[in-house]
Amino acid sequence: MGAHPYTGYLKRIIEDTGNCWQNIWVHCWDTVWGGVFAKLVPITNTSRDWYIFRWNLEYWGGLSESDAADVDYYVACTSHKYFGADDTLWNTTITAEEIADLPETDGTFLAKTPAGFAMLNNYGSARYDCSAQLCALVYAKETGDFTFADWAESQMEYILGDNPMGYSYLVGYSDSYASHPHHRASHGSTTLNMDDPEDQVHVLWGALVGGPDQEDYHKDVTSDYIYNEVAVDYNAAYTGALAGLYWYYGRE
Repeated sequence: MGAHPYTGYLKRIIEDTGNCWQNIWVHCWDTVWGGVFAKLVPITNTSRDWYIFRWNLEYWGGLSESDAADVDYYVACTSHKYFGADDTLWNTTITAEEIADLPETDGTFLAKTPAGFAMLNNYGSARYDCSAQLCALVYAKETGDFTFADWAESQMEYILGDNPMGYSYLVGYSDSYASHPHHRASHGSTTLNMDDPEDQVHVLWGALVGGPDQEDYHKDVTSDYIYNEVAVDYNAAYTGALAGLYWYYGRE
């Protein structure tokens, strides 16, 4: 029927109905598109909704075929499923079972650290990764396809200690963990100085710190909010992802 232009707020991110929105970000504090389409697909089963939901997971968990051949960590996919032309995506339906038989096409993928951690942004990298994991577990729930759930498991293992720094990014978890979250109460300074004391007075049990940078490096210093910020949205994504991982992997 041709494309129809959007008006109002939506035109800022989607020009018209002939241009399906590809979410290169992730469901998080600043955008909830990922969660919207995760909830829509079981209801609508439109190609558009499945395409947007799955494309983001492919983008997060995949690498090009040539790049994947040079790494030794788990890669969820090396191509994108082709759901059809943009104009037809809005008007056709597809079931989860039919997705497996779709043809594949080249595309772009999110950058990975040398050790395979999906890197969207240095500032709180772990919270974005956990949010992608949460979406991956929802996808497994709705489709029975564990391609991205297996990827989520490998990413969570990285966060919990299987990483080049050799410690967990969850405060208080395992024998070695990030112990200097950017958190006034746990730091317990009596001089209002982030460098005094050097070690924190209290343990902020269960808090997810910011995480590594693009080189798998992490600076465990109280004053460094890029590496060691903690926040409600960090733990919300982490808790949701861990719940799904426990349901599918932790009870064995």
